[in-house]
Formats: sequence, structure tokens, C-alpha cells
Amino acid sequence: MRPHVELIQQADLCWHEAELPRGEGRARQRNMSYDEEDGSASTKVRFESAWHRPGGYHHADTEWYVLGGEVRLGERVLGKGNYFRAPAGLRVPEISVKAGTEVLLFREYGDWGFSLSSKNRSKFVPRGLNTSSREAGKLTVADVNRLEWLPNIYEGDTQRYLKLKALYHDPAPPENPRKGFLTMVCWAPPGWSDSRLVHHPVFEEAYISSARRASSTATSSPARRRVTWVSSASMGAW
Repeated sequence: MRPHVELIQQADLCWHEAELPRGEGRARQRNMSYDEEDGSASTKVRFESAWHRPGGYHHADTEWYVLGGEVRLGERVLGKGNYFRAPAGLRVPEISVKAGTEVLLFREYGDWGFSLSSKNRSKFVPRGLNTSSREAGKLTVADVNRLEWLPNIYEGDTQRYLKLKALYHDPAPPENPRKGFLTMVCWAPPGWSDSRLVHHPVFEEAYISSARRASSTATSSPARRRVTWVSSASMGAW
């Protein structure tokens, strides 16, 4: 289990050698949240040199969000604001990263393990290690710059002013709100704030990618979730 983490400044954290096995190149990571039991982690990774890794599958549900630079995933070129997610066991194509690139890298329900492979780990790969869906998992790729802002359908009150872009959504079944997952980008209008002390039955994370000021806040969702906040105004944070 991860420890409870309040608002932090990632620039104050130490750099560690990046946990990116089977890859060639130099990269460092800052651990914003880390589960010492199963290896789940929320990290910021900086590639000090060009980096490359052949195709294979992760041992954890894995997400990359590009903060800056360039990532080539197979034939796809991902720049700032691009995102991809692969459930554990799903083969992903080879990946190449330019020197100086920075990404948010999230692992859930597993550690940093990566196996080189020309196929998936098994004939059936679920959508995630916490899913209730019977659908097969697949590679999710999204460009935040091409998505439309949507109203916040998850909570009212002061949070109705927030706007969202869903990157990945695995809905929770009505009978079990602890299943499923949601990753999204959230925009807060200038001057927005929420001083309520809110508790949720699921874990929640947020990273400020663009802001003038930060304060502790929360949003709601029917499932486990992660929120990447982007705005030039006051907004939520870790």
C-alpha cells in the first residue's frame, strides 16, 4: 500500500536511476508516490540521453504522459500532451525517446518489470489488473491537444466549474465502486478554489503541469482515478 501523500513539490525530490529495464540509454526519475509492497509508482522521468527499448510487455498497468520532448512508440510520434497506456501483459511496440524528454510515468498493481517479447503474455489480456470488464485490453493512445473539454459530470458544488478531458476510462460496475480506473486532464478557471476537506473511498492523484499557484483539492469519480491538472490558474495538486 502506498503511504498517504499530501501536497509536494516534485523539484524537492531526489533523482534516482530510472526503473526502465531492457532499455538502452540514460534516464532518471523522481518518485512522487511509491508502493514498497507491489512496486506501483507515480514518477517523473527525465531522459538524459537518447533511449530505446525493443517491443515487449509491462508487468504492471503502465501509463506515459509526455510533458515535453518526443517519444516514438512504434510508428507513432508522441509530443507534449500525448499519452499512452498499456495494461499489464499487453505487448507494446518498440519505443525510442529523444534526449531531454520528460514524461510522467505511472505504474499500477505491479512493479517496473518488462519482458521483451513478440507477443502478449497470454492469449487473453484484461483491460487492467483492477478491471471488472471482460473485454480484452488494448493499447490506448491520446493527444490532449485534439480532445475537447467536457463539463465535470462527476461532482457538483464548486467543482462544476472544472472542465475535463478523459484519457482513459474503465468504468466501475454499480455493485463495486472499487473496480475500474480513470485518468484525465482537468482545467480550472482563473480564481477557482475549493476549501472543503473531502475524503473518497478510492485513491486519487493529481499533477500540476501548468499553474501559477497550487492548493489541495479533490474531484470525484466512480472509480479509482488519476487527474493531471493543466491550467494557468489555481488548481488541485498531489
